[in-house]
Amino acid sequence: MKHSKFITVIVAALLAPALVFSAEKFAPSQAVLGTDNTVIVPLEIANEDGVMAIDIPLSFSEGVTLKEVTFENTRVEDWDLTISNINNEERSVVIGLINQLSAAPKPTLTAGKGPVANLVFEVVDPSIEDITLTRNVTKGPSHDLVLVYNRRSNPGQIALDETSLEFD
Repeated sequence: MKHSKFITVIVAALLAPALVFSAEKFAPSQAVLGTDNTVIVPLEIANEDGVMAIDIPLSFSEGVTLKEVTFENTRVEDWDLTISNINNEERSVVIGLINQLSAAPKPTLTAGKGPVANLVFEVVDPSIEDITLTRNVTKGPSHDLVLVYNRRSNPGQIALDETSLEFD
C-alpha cells in the first residue's frame, strides 16, 4: 500500500528556554515521502565551529515505526562513529555521533547548518496526518540533546564544552 497523503512533522518544544540568539539549533527539515509507505525526516543542526560529538535522544508519536537512521549525504557521513539505538516499543531513538575514534586526526564539524541524520519511518496507521518529535532526556545511560565542542586553549589540549540544543 502506497501512502501518498501529506505528512506533517511536528517538533514539540519541550526544552528549557534558551538564548534567543543562540547559534545552536536543532530541527527536522521537510519530510519526504519515500517508497513502500515510508517517510524520511532529515534532522538538521545549526552549530558554531568545532563540534566533535552530538547526542540526539528523541521520542516520536504513534502510528509509525522507525525502520532506520541513515547518515549518507549528511554533514557527518565521514565521522568515525554514527550510531542509533531504536526502540519502537517505547517510540524512541538515541543517535550518537563522534567525529574521531582513531589516532588519525579528523576535522570537527565546521560552523554551519545542515542535516546530520535521516529518520526513515514506516507509516503503519494510514489515518495519521503528522509525526511528532520531542526531546527525550534519558537516565541510565544518560542522554540529552547536546553538542560537544572542542575548545582548545593550547595546541594538543582538549577543552570540552557541552552545549544544549534548542528546538527551532
